[in-house]
Amino acid sequence: MDWMLIIVGIPNVVAGMASFIGMLRFAPWSRPLAVGTSAMALVGLAFFGPTVEPGIATALYHLSSMSFGAVVAVAYFSPTVSTWFEDASPKPAPSANE
Repeated sequence: MDWMLIIVGIPNVVAGMASFIGMLRFAPWSRPLAVGTSAMALVGLAFFGPTVEPGIATALYHLSSMSFGAVVAVAYFSPTVSTWFEDASPKPAPSANE
């Protein structure tokens, strides 16, 4: 089971970080990568077996999942935000004068 975690888990964490950074930069490839890494993590949870964790950890995990779902939903379904992801050119950083 440890090899399964190494083979599947580490690339999934790296891809998740890449999608997070891509979402911050409005990269067009970041939305499908974020959904794909979430799906891979969900499939992987079935193979890790039962866990015991404190209630606060479970609450924060659920809060994190709901927040991530909201971010992905806005990235796909908001008319304004979804156009930011369709433009492949890099975005200039906002200046202090704006």
